[in-house]
Amino acid sequence: MPKTIEFNPLSNEHTTNPYPLYDELRDHAPIIVDSLMGFYMVSRYDDVREVIKNTKVFSSRAMGPELIASTLPGISEDPRFLTQNIVGCDPPEHTRLRRLVSAVFTSRRIAKFEEEVRVVTNQLLDEAETSGRFDFIEDLAGPLPVVVISKMLGLDPDRWRDLKRWSDDVIEGTAGDPFNMDVDRIQASMQAQFNYFRSVIDERQAEAKDDLISELLRAHSEDDKLTLDEVQAFATLLLIAGNETTTNMMGNAMLSLLRHPDQLDALRNDPSLIPAAMEEALRYDTPFKSVMRLTLEDTTLGGVSIAEGSIVMLLLGSANRDPRHFPEPDIFDIRRGSKEHFAFGYGLHYCIGANLARLETRVAFECLLERFGAIRQASKELTYKPSLVLRALEALPLECR
Repeated sequence: MPKTIEFNPLSNEHTTNPYPLYDELRDHAPIIVDSLMGFYMVSRYDDVREVIKNTKVFSSRAMGPELIASTLPGISEDPRFLTQNIVGCDPPEHTRLRRLVSAVFTSRRIAKFEEEVRVVTNQLLDEAETSGRFDFIEDLAGPLPVVVISKMLGLDPDRWRDLKRWSDDVIEGTAGDPFNMDVDRIQASMQAQFNYFRSVIDERQAEAKDDLISELLRAHSEDDKLTLDEVQAFATLLLIAGNETTTNMMGNAMLSLLRHPDQLDALRNDPSLIPAAMEEALRYDTPFKSVMRLTLEDTTLGGVSIAEGSIVMLLLGSANRDPRHFPEPDIFDIRRGSKEHFAFGYGLHYCIGANLARLETRVAFECLLERFGAIRQASKELTYKPSLVLRALEALPLECR
């Protein structure tokens, strides 16, 4: 029998700094049952990698219908727009969806958006920094990915505030505090988002444009093509996951640099280190703390028996600080040069939007360093969103000159 640990993963103490617990788990109970949720928590790098690789036993359905049903059982009469996506399914369906989507959501298409990302970043900074003080999350890291993804998909960028509100509510409903949420508000946002995306898809069916939704509607391979539900599911996923992942990636990276001023100075002196710094920030303070898997049969992991139908929580934030894999993992070193973290997943489920998140974050930090000679944290009081999954700052006030 695995050990059971009593702690509240939604407590302010753990939400603010989960790393002491991760150290304890890796050293003394690398696979353990959480008494609050009943999940099997996996904390070591090699065990996490083994679970992600073994899709025949550990199903990603825990990130799809099962997760949604357990969190919001009344989400919608027809929640396919959240469940028919590449995050919540396994091969061979995952292989099919990934092939069709990858044919149009290419590295080349993403790279062509670099100048657009730069324009949007500078516009947001122009609006934010009039007084020399602004909130990095609210004024830049929050809106930037929503505006960029809206433009890429062909949505109305002037509605980015609606799109972000809906996206934030969906994230709260599927990754927030399950014991403290406004279900009516979340469901209303889910329905509003569903209706908006369906109306845009209907418009593109009638008249295609030069945007990603039109390309997704045309996507096909041999005799196969995406259904309307699948087009909507991917477009919705790109907005929601792209919004949350990139915002948290940027916020955590900024905070890590502020707390390590020697590293920020090194970055300022050599901006070519920005990509490496972002990889280290992803490892050091991972934007998604965990992902879930569902066991499809009785199995054993690290000597622990796990029954069929169990939820396994992979602690990505812990695995990325595992000293068995990363030398001196608690040191933030932008010259570490390792991309072997799990911040964007691994293997079959490696994040399809990772290149876009990297592009947005790199450009944002290039613009910040070009514009400001000094950046400092304006408040030491920081709050994180209560979440089993996210490592997400509520705000990050900056003073810049």
